[in-house]
Amino acid sequence: MTTLPVRRGAPSASPAAREPDQPHSSDSGSRYHLLLESGGRPVQHGWWDREEVARDKFRRWVGAYGNMPGARLTLTDEETAEPLATWPAPGVAIDTAIRRP
Repeated sequence: MTTLPVRRGAPSASPAAREPDQPHSSDSGSRYHLLLESGGRPVQHGWWDREEVARDKFRRWVGAYGNMPGARLTLTDEETAEPLATWPAPGVAIDTAIRRP
């Protein structure tokens, strides 16, 4: 299995200097965390300041990584610790969440 690199914003850049749609590291104080797991192991993370950007990234990651074996995506509001979106939906087997022609 190929693992994807963890993508994080440049450590020396201030939050104001970053593009709003670029992921940030968890220590940057960003509120929205997106996690891609495969087989229960973390593969890729991203943190964003704006919910609408994080939700857009969630949709894009489903399209980009949804066919990965055992893929699971979770978007969490780090301020409230509430999951905002999960894929596949809770209770849906991962192998049935992917529709193949």
